[in-house]
Amino acid sequence: MKRLEELPQITEEVLGGLQATPGMKARILDAAAAPKKKTYSTAGRVAAAACALVLCAGVALTVPSALSKKETEPIINTVSAGDSDSALR
Repeated sequence: MKRLEELPQITEEVLGGLQATPGMKARILDAAAAPKKKTYSTAGRVAAAACALVLCAGVALTVPSALSKKETEPIINTVSAGDSDSALR
């Protein structure tokens, strides 16, 4: 509770004579109304380009082989358990 009681003194030290004037209000409102320019980092662009390149390479390597693959053999091979003679008894 000691810090809470010292709050007026702390604010005075931090703000140190700061006065709310019409000029300051105008600067704050102008800065808030100004359009913000989106900035993109170079690292983000490089990472996005690398991911796109990997995706395109993966599709280019996978799709043609998947389309040309003929289903001559079953995908899952089945084998009966035990002897075939014991299964008939």
